Amino acid sequence: MALLFAKNRHLGLGTMAARLRLLQSKACQATQFISKHGNSYYKQRIEQNKGYIQDPPTVETCDRLAKQLFYTRLARNGVGIVLGLCWPVWASEWEEAGSEDGSRGGDCGIPGRYESLFKEVDQVKQLWKNRRDLKVEDLGLVTLFGMECFAWFCAGEIIGRGFTITGYKV
Repeated sequence: MALLFAKNRHLGLGTMAARLRLLQSKACQATQFISKHGNSYYKQRIEQNKGYIQDPPTVETCDRLAKQLFYTRLARNGVGIVLGLCWPVWASEWEEAGSEDGSRGGDCGIPGRYESLFKEVDQVKQLWKNRRDLKVEDLGLVTLFGMECFAWFCAGEIIGRGFTITGYKV
């Protein structure tokens, strides 16, 4: 409603009342349309999706479906995607990580993450062997990453203590 009056801030009371009546009539028209066509739309959607409706709708059925969903996601993608913790280390990895059905996150499973971990460990080992060849930019990125990890650790500690920074033994 504020958008109706934002253009002309110096409107008179008569103009504001006319716009309010216009807004009320539009709301009334929308209500009438929904009351006239809403029921048929609802029935149409229910008919289209009848195959997804579980009969009988009991607590046991809902519990069974929840367990099926959980274990299906666990079997397909591993723990990370079930908990919502799937993120790629590199952006190109995300582009390549499609599963057979075309959905994202194919490399988020436990075996894929395990392989990625060892690839990164091997990369770190190679960097350590060739540490004399490192540039200042590379060292700066490593330092920045270490500082970010430490900052996230500190944030977790503060959150874990109930958002207080007092009480630490120094």
